[in-house]
Amino acid sequence: MKARVLEKLFGTVAVRATAACDAGGGGYAAAGGIRGSRAGGYALRMVMGFVMTQASVLGGLSPFGVAFVAAQRTSGQAVFAALGAALGYIVSNTDSGLRYIAVCVLTLTAYTLLDGMAPSRARRPSLMPVTAFAFNAVTGVIYWLGHNSARGGRDAAALVLLVTELLLTLGCGILFQSALARAQGGGSDGGAFSGAASVFGSAEFGSKRAGGILAIGACTLLALSGIVVGDILSPARMAAVCAVMLCARRGGVGAGAASGLCMGLVMDLGIGAPFYSMSYGSAGMISGVFKRAGKFWTAISFVCTGAVSALWALSGPHRLSVLLEAFAASVIFMLIPDGAFAALGASLKTPENVMRAERVRRLAHTRLTRAAEAFSNVYGALGGVFSDIPSDDEDIEGVFDRATKEVCGQCARVSQCWDAELPATCAAIRDAAKRCRERGRLDKNDLSGYFAVRCIRFKQLLAVCNRELTAMLYKRQYAARVREGRGVLCRQYAVFAGVLARQAGELAAIPENDAAAERRLSRWLQTWQLSPRVSVYPAANGRMCAELEGENLSILLTDKRELARGAARALGWMVNEPEEAGVASLDRLTLWESEPVMATLGVAAHKRGGQPVSGDSGAYFKTDDGVLYVILADGMGSGAEAAADSREAVGLLEGFLRAGLEPLQAMESMNTSLLLKSGGGALFVTLDLLSVDLMRGRLSSFKYGAAPTYLLRGGEVSRVTCETLPGGMENGRAPDIFSQEMDAEQWVVMISDGVADAHDDAWLTGAVAELGGDAAQAPRDAAAYILRQAMRRGGAFDDMTAMVLRTKKR
Repeated sequence: MKARVLEKLFGTVAVRATAACDAGGGGYAAAGGIRGSRAGGYALRMVMGFVMTQASVLGGLSPFGVAFVAAQRTSGQAVFAALGAALGYIVSNTDSGLRYIAVCVLTLTAYTLLDGMAPSRARRPSLMPVTAFAFNAVTGVIYWLGHNSARGGRDAAALVLLVTELLLTLGCGILFQSALARAQGGGSDGGAFSGAASVFGSAEFGSKRAGGILAIGACTLLALSGIVVGDILSPARMAAVCAVMLCARRGGVGAGAASGLCMGLVMDLGIGAPFYSMSYGSAGMISGVFKRAGKFWTAISFVCTGAVSALWALSGPHRLSVLLEAFAASVIFMLIPDGAFAALGASLKTPENVMRAERVRRLAHTRLTRAAEAFSNVYGALGGVFSDIPSDDEDIEGVFDRATKEVCGQCARVSQCWDAELPATCAAIRDAAKRCRERGRLDKNDLSGYFAVRCIRFKQLLAVCNRELTAMLYKRQYAARVREGRGVLCRQYAVFAGVLARQAGELAAIPENDAAAERRLSRWLQTWQLSPRVSVYPAANGRMCAELEGENLSILLTDKRELARGAARALGWMVNEPEEAGVASLDRLTLWESEPVMATLGVAAHKRGGQPVSGDSGAYFKTDDGVLYVILADGMGSGAEAAADSREAVGLLEGFLRAGLEPLQAMESMNTSLLLKSGGGALFVTLDLLSVDLMRGRLSSFKYGAAPTYLLRGGEVSRVTCETLPGGMENGRAPDIFSQEMDAEQWVVMISDGVADAHDDAWLTGAVAELGGDAAQAPRDAAAYILRQAMRRGGAFDDMTAMVLRTKKR
């Protein structure tokens, strides 16, 4: 039946187009093939095709129906758009109506032919608007020539109108097509009409598509502006006035003036005179001044300004229409809730340089990956070169060889000792070299009686041997330092390569924003009279983050608890109250997801008697990915020098962790830094690092020569001990590592070595076991209690620090 009806209207072209539609599934079928959605989309296209034909400008030009047909992506969509356009042109009964219908039929023919050669997705987006432009130009020129021959002259005004019509056909076709296109990644069949929200709900919403939606809205208002109630009120103009007031309320002076001018120009095209643009533009500009004063003053200022401009510039029936329409629209505007257009406003925001940001991200990922590969290649090359360098470890025999050449070469008995008695001389030197290896120094008793009796330069030989032996030992020490420095350098290149590779991986795996949560949060912010830019995305470690950028965000900080509760209801996950350090700039506010595990830390410290400061240092901080780090360092000795060493170690380790290094990499880099700084001297620091992942509920301990850590879990106390040397003493050694899943409630006690002896800490184990009792202490009080008990047991002869951490799942 459908084929026979279409054949009567448009011939066989329409029949083939419909068949293509039915076979190819064009239009609005969702992923599951829901026919109701497809039929609704076709019906909506037919209605819009009819509406577009009712919009006419410059005394009867109405190419918008043709442009709408050319904006479709498939022949199936174009068939129903053309049906609506044909009915519209027949109803309007204009002189050019038949010509427009002919252009629609020719455009459908082109759709059918092109669908047979290439799918719609393989065609250039502007191909069909250009095709419609060409058909309209051919038929328009023929019509213009026939019109001129009938009048016996050349009508230049008609030619200008024809050129204008052709430009409107091409421009509106391209804009309409941008508005109807799906978001990037979607199919081409559904378009924007597959649902009411899909018109404005695209994640990839650029300025071109915004212009297309504006063009469709303007043509719709222009088409409906002819509908007048009581010969005075036009619902379309009232909608335009409401839109201008909404823009002024949200965007201020600039948005109000621009929207008023655009809406006024659209209305002026219908009457052929610049009346509404002046009235709407001036009223929108003035009402934008009262953006922050409230909806009432926005509406009053718009009505008053519109009334003054209408009384001054307009005449006839338009004067009363403007006054009554502005008043009626202001009443409707006052009745609209502030949050009603939150989703629309959020959707109409154009993302700032989305494609440029994506290109920058890909470029940064590529550069970081190549830099990581380069550092890794350098590590491999240097490791191979350094391993091939022969060690310059000279044996003791070389020391005696040089000493005897220097001393015996000047002796008168050299031929007797080294020629006649050579076996006995060599045996005596071997015995002396053996004793020298064992002790590292040559003594006169190490030389056998052979030298003492026969050598006339015995004292000189002994001094030269000791001098050469000292030089050899210094040379060995220097060579060892060089090899150690080369090894440290190689490992640093490996660490750099690992860090860069990790950062490149994070850039490559950046997840997409949560568009639904952004819309919900935007709607909630509307209740605060705020419309900032909102971005909701999963950050590192899977922790959700919401960023707000806009004006007057300080209003949200008046009640942080209410802010956290309201944002949590909108986002669907618990939100931390913003900290003062995170809201220093009131035009930017960051809301973080609450961690499933909460932690409380208490610290107590005591310096050694007679010292101005403690040699222990510590720090604790939480990163954006929800990981709590606790650092405790103990400088060797006591006093200011030990304090300076421990503070420097803590500062460097904290810097490494905040820069994004993993705890193991940070500890190894810290050890390397101490080695390089000491240069073989005495710069040793014990390092104790506790990593608590509050998002995943995991605890890890990393130690270099540190005192034991005590864990209370499920009523049982366990000790985490350490076998490595302090940081800065051992090259290439990884720290001792301990890791476990956290219990529902857990206590962790970190101490410096002055608190308790690792071999006599039963009292401390008992004190830790009491932390989980019914009358559980606060961590700060528990740390102070442990320190008091240590001092009673005679611990005042060293610096003491106790850090008590309590974790509990929410």
